[in-house]
Amino acid sequence: MLNAILDMPLKKGKLQQIRNLSEVKGKNITVEQAILLAQINKALKGNTAAAVFIRDTSGAKPTDKMEVQEITTAVLTDEIEE
Repeated sequence: MLNAILDMPLKKGKLQQIRNLSEVKGKNITVEQAILLAQINKALKGNTAAAVFIRDTSGAKPTDKMEVQEITTAVLTDEIEE
């Protein structure tokens, strides 16, 4: 249901494609695009929380956990009889 709402246009009529931020005003875009653009505008004005939201939503969130890599070594010994 949420995806259906996010995909809805803000106004009646056909969705309009935007190519840059200066073209957004007055265009019919999706709810999702409007939300993301609002967050981008806040981030551009210095809102750190909005910048973090954009970073995390775009898939660039830093990992919060350390990766532990197990290294195994095989020791081969030859028994030499004297």
